[in-house]
Amino acid sequence: MIKVLIMLTCMLTSITVTAGDFYDFPFNDTVTMDVEKTNGGGGTWKCASVRDCYIKVLEAEARGANQYCESIVIKRNGKVVWTRKYK
Repeated sequence: MIKVLIMLTCMLTSITVTAGDFYDFPFNDTVTMDVEKTNGGGGTWKCASVRDCYIKVLEAEARGANQYCESIVIKRNGKVVWTRKYK
């Protein structure tokens, strides 16, 4: 009986787990910024945090983004957390 337990223990401890078998808890947030421009274009940018996206918005506004953008929407995990409509 002891030999069986030792063999099972050795077998179970020798099993390796790959990185794909782990989940990252808590989940890392996905923060995106959707930009809609007046004459088409725009797109989606991925940011490290909501703060980083907001700083990008402020920098763009300093360069005149309020003249050529329709709207900017910042989302965290698909939910709107901040928005600004220019026109």
